[in-house]
Amino acid sequence: MSQLPKYESPLMKQAFEYYYLLGLKGRRNHQAVAKKFKRSVRTIEAWARAFNWLERVKQRDLHYNKEIEKKTDEIVLNTMADYRKEVKKLNMIVSKQIQAMFKKIVDAEGKTHLELRFIPKNVSDAAKLIALKDKLIRLDMDLMENPIGTSTNGGVTIIVSEKYLPPDEIKEQKEKEETSGSESSD
Repeated sequence: MSQLPKYESPLMKQAFEYYYLLGLKGRRNHQAVAKKFKRSVRTIEAWARAFNWLERVKQRDLHYNKEIEKKTDEIVLNTMADYRKEVKKLNMIVSKQIQAMFKKIVDAEGKTHLELRFIPKNVSDAAKLIALKDKLIRLDMDLMENPIGTSTNGGVTIIVSEKYLPPDEIKEQKEKEETSGSESSD
């Protein structure tokens, strides 16, 4: 058995680099390196043992994987930050729409109440707007990796009552009540 080399020459380093690159193509083997560098397979195997090619490949792969993971994490965080900016913009728009439906009233005791500024034409549109606000809040919290149940500033629940009917429906309902009341008195 021949003696293993003690020092890695530039040619041996090139052979290792070629060996490493072959792995990126899924064809890493000593025969391909021997052919490329015009050496015997036994010589290449001796170089691989002497300079621990397998361990070096593992270490390099680990290093590259860590770099890729770091870059991926950075991209994900930047993307999440961009999404949060968009969610906040949408949230402001929806909040303004919801606020437009209400006005603050201060009663004689100085307590502030919210009252409908106008009766929504379609209660389901108002409900959809409020549901959208809820979804935006949840999305923002998910993007912050803060589960919805653990918010420190508390949750807000808004209930839309079906008693708020569009003006046309209110008029129709009153007419029906008047008609049915006059028929029963005859």
